[in-house]
Amino acid sequence: MKKNIYIKNEKGMVLVLTMIVLMVLMIIFGAVMTILGGNIRQVKHQENMMRAHYVALSGINIASTALFEAVGSETLVDQYFKGPLPRELQDTITLPTGEAEVTLTAEDISGVRWIRVKSIGTLSDNSAKRTLVLRINADIPAIQEWSNN
Repeated sequence: MKKNIYIKNEKGMVLVLTMIVLMVLMIIFGAVMTILGGNIRQVKHQENMMRAHYVALSGINIASTALFEAVGSETLVDQYFKGPLPRELQDTITLPTGEAEVTLTAEDISGVRWIRVKSIGTLSDNSAKRTLVLRINADIPAIQEWSNN
């Protein structure tokens, strides 16, 4: 009878099994870290876009409030946007977290005068930008429309 000499020598088998288990664990750990890194970048991007959204919204709020405050005997709407020619005003509002570039434009839609308030919010610590547009009825300021352009 032949003797199988390889079966009796099992001293290195534990080392080989340990190396295989460590290799599999390292691959799983690397995959988890890659996924986690991508999720962190996505969350940071969403946070920056939300912050830019609120900078743009603050610009619209400041501009629309200023439109209807009396300057002397008239409001800015009466002075600039109720005349025969559509006018445009532009200003940059600096906020603690960024800047809002606000553009006010008069436009006639179906015989109704609207004031288009466009605000581009830009964060000061990175390049995230968000644009918001609000249309306000010049005669009845309570009528407002949000739009994407």
